[in-house]
Amino acid sequence: MIKILLIASDFNLRQLYHELLFSKNIEVVPISTISSAMVLLSLEDFPTIVIHIDGNSSEAEVFLNLRKKHPTWLKSRILLLTHDPKLGENLEKSDLMLNTGQLPPRQIASKIKSEIYI
Repeated sequence: MIKILLIASDFNLRQLYHELLFSKNIEVVPISTISSAMVLLSLEDFPTIVIHIDGNSSEAEVFLNLRKKHPTWLKSRILLLTHDPKLGENLEKSDLMLNTGQLPPRQIASKIKSEIYI
């Protein structure tokens, strides 16, 4: 079973959470803030971190910059769901950014699943 950390505060992503939750091979750990996720990441490793950014992206930018200083956090692959293309500059080569404005939650969930199983 693949464990993913889903950081999403947007109420509209409930469908995305449920799409991933009922996947047989995925265990979803939902967190509502990036600061809570950083605490959890200091206690546990996740192979994949899905971050949904809708609105203020400064907290995500700080997280992505801090990630470069934590070798264990760099082991996690980031799937960034955002409207802000500038955040992609802080991603590593193995990470992926999806423009959530162009995709409904079901397609986002499908894309996440396909990226996890690569």
